[in-house]
Amino acid sequence: MEDSKINCWEYLKCGREPGGAKADELGVCKAAVDESFDGINGGVCGGRVCWAVAGTLCGGQTQGTFAQKRKTCVKCDFFKQIHKDEERAPGEKGIIRDVEIEKKERIQTKLFKIFIPSIILIFAVVGGMSVFFQSSALRDELEKKADLSVKIAVGILEKSLWDFDEDHLRQMCDVMAEDSEIAAVAAFDEGGAALYQSGDKGVLANLESPGAVKGVFSREQDIIWRPTDERIGKVRIYFSRLPTARKQQKAILFYFLTMVVLITSIIVITRIFFKKIIFSPLNYLLGGIQRITSEKIYHPVEVMARDEIGHLTISFNEMMKRINDYAHNLEKKVEERTREIIEKNRIIQEEQEKSEKLLLNILPAAVADDLKRYGKTEPRFYKNVTVFFSDVVGFTKLSSTLKPKSLIGELNRMFTFFDQTIKKNGCERIKTIGDAYLAVCGMHRENERHAENIVRSALRIIEWLKESGASSGMKWQIRIGIHSGEVAGGIVGTEKYIYDVFGDAINTASRMESHSEPMKINISEATHLLVRDKFVCVERGAAPIKGKGEMKMYFVESERTV
Repeated sequence: MEDSKINCWEYLKCGREPGGAKADELGVCKAAVDESFDGINGGVCGGRVCWAVAGTLCGGQTQGTFAQKRKTCVKCDFFKQIHKDEERAPGEKGIIRDVEIEKKERIQTKLFKIFIPSIILIFAVVGGMSVFFQSSALRDELEKKADLSVKIAVGILEKSLWDFDEDHLRQMCDVMAEDSEIAAVAAFDEGGAALYQSGDKGVLANLESPGAVKGVFSREQDIIWRPTDERIGKVRIYFSRLPTARKQQKAILFYFLTMVVLITSIIVITRIFFKKIIFSPLNYLLGGIQRITSEKIYHPVEVMARDEIGHLTISFNEMMKRINDYAHNLEKKVEERTREIIEKNRIIQEEQEKSEKLLLNILPAAVADDLKRYGKTEPRFYKNVTVFFSDVVGFTKLSSTLKPKSLIGELNRMFTFFDQTIKKNGCERIKTIGDAYLAVCGMHRENERHAENIVRSALRIIEWLKESGASSGMKWQIRIGIHSGEVAGGIVGTEKYIYDVFGDAINTASRMESHSEPMKINISEATHLLVRDKFVCVERGAAPIKGKGEMKMYFVESERTV
């Protein structure tokens, strides 16, 4: 966390953090101890996102959720400072981003694609029906007016027959022709001759065929002399439909303009309403979700309303908080489990190394490798091998004078040096049986100097025993027998692996040891032929060997210096 990013209790100096000046008196604020918000906006616990922590101690009282304390929080200087500090890009309002959805169709776009055509269709249907009925009403009104006008004109003429005046007839026709909906008026005698006519000349020119004039229709009625019911003439009035058509056009234009104004108003009002009530809260919620997705960090989403969307936002925040807590705990468990696995693997590796080391102490490396790879090993035959056999002189008597622990300790000290010397000279121990020690050279690794290496190891062992006896007071003496020849090696048994060697060379080396003398190295003629140029040997002559007959033997005195 950067030094400049302080927490709310440091900014407000409320003293309600753990160990704070007022923590004992007023209690510890939850924002200072809720670790699920740790690290958000670079703060400690909820120190830089305190408005999202329910139950904070602020303003002298316990606060609820952000939806409940929003009015207080948005006025807080610390809240404003955090929004300013964490503002990252245009369009991102501090911590809560007002996200614009790009390359995706918004819900409001889908809604208005359905809503606007529906409104227009409704208005069009209603308007069309209204215009239709209004036009029908205007036509009916004109028809009624035509019938009434003819009756009135005839009635006036019938009443004036007693004192009929031709000027009076002309005056009536002229007055009626001034009506905008009356195109012309004509009066006829009983023979059909026109007495007088007034009005549109085009109509008057076609008195006998008024249908030839477009938009004009006529009504006529006979003039009756009432005393005798005698027909004495008729009146014909020609009516124009143009004024009615103009009224219809004005009505349609008025309705169209009214519809445009109403539809525009409804769209604007609806858009503002939906944006404030639905789309803005949804955008805030979506922005919080996208921020969590992009930054992989939990940020509580600001609650914009106390309606269903507000409850949805609160539920989302609570869900994400639980997921964040679970993920945090899961990370800890994974880390702990990983450490446990690493530790167990280390222990297993150490135990495996110990087992392999122990196996190599019991078995030759090649045999141990076969067992690890294939689970078994086949016996092998070796041609050029030199065998070392030694035995402690008077071991039974010496062992009776020592305690078991001291006896084992002395044997361990002695055989440890044997092992080191044998290994140093490229040889390997096969086994020990009590005080007897068996080693070979040239067996699992071919070595042209197998006899030379075994004899050199024997000389060093004799020398060490003499030195050790002089310094410790425990004078161990051994007999050594050496023979070179062919041997076979393999695993004996199935429950406990024991590697052993077999063959005439082993038996002969054992005989060489039994025919040797204390602190002497007795070798066979076969070995002598291999080392006589390197070591000083003293011939002992031939001696009977059990199972072999007479054999020549030699004592090795020392290694040649030239």
